[in-house]
Amino acid sequence: MSLLAAANSGVLPPPTDMHPNMTVAWIYVAFTGVGLVIALAYAVDDARRTRSPLFALLLVSGLTIFPFAIEPAYDIIMATWYPPDLPIQLVTILGRPMAIMVPLMYASSVSLTCYVTYRMVVAGVSVRSMVLFLGALSVIEGIGEMVASHFEVMRYYGNLATIFDVPVPTLVQNAGMFSIIGVALAMIVPHLSGWRWLIVPFVPPMLYIGYVVSCTLPNFLAIHGQAGPVLFWVLAALSTFLNGLVALAVLYLPIPKQYRDDAALRKSLPAKVEQPSQVGSRS
Repeated sequence: MSLLAAANSGVLPPPTDMHPNMTVAWIYVAFTGVGLVIALAYAVDDARRTRSPLFALLLVSGLTIFPFAIEPAYDIIMATWYPPDLPIQLVTILGRPMAIMVPLMYASSVSLTCYVTYRMVVAGVSVRSMVLFLGALSVIEGIGEMVASHFEVMRYYGNLATIFDVPVPTLVQNAGMFSIIGVALAMIVPHLSGWRWLIVPFVPPMLYIGYVVSCTLPNFLAIHGQAGPVLFWVLAALSTFLNGLVALAVLYLPIPKQYRDDAALRKSLPAKVEQPSQVGSRS
């Protein structure tokens, strides 16, 4: 009851008095800026080769909807704060300052990873390989956020269940989102043509925020209800489990399974073609 009562009183205020290490902040801006240039060059080449606007539209999503619609809402839900003196502030939304680093990060890494995961799904990559890829991604992103948190480029505040200042559910969530988005894109892209392509920029952000709200609700209650340490870790563990479970479960839906079956069939065809000649040689 006390947890729910506290949650009903509102959300935790952000640590508005924190200030980033500006050298590290500029390194993040430079790194993500270079990443965006690479992503734009790849988008042009990919559109030329595939005759598809998919990756270009994912970049649009990363530069607009993700940072300016989803990120402010996520930051309130998951108690995340980017200080207002980060380099090149763009706008404040819902009381959350958004610096240029945020859209650069989404476009250079999130949009690209959405596309890579989609390509892995349609290529019929095995579940084991997908999980290994997402696990490696979780480690890489986790380290990046741990460094950013250490130098106060960002902060997850009010969270007791963390590893080097990064919430445990977030470590799974930041990778698990790509499993869901990749499978969803594999489901809808074959049906896109003409004006229907315009839905693409909205798909990843909406799936992401839905995934966060539904799977990380226990952690949200723990944060904003100011739960004690034991209860906090229990709720964080539940959120982590739900994030991992959903991310894994979508890989077993009929569409990704069909892509894996088709890939396995393609690999088996050469062996089947060679069998008659082998039989003939024995005779």
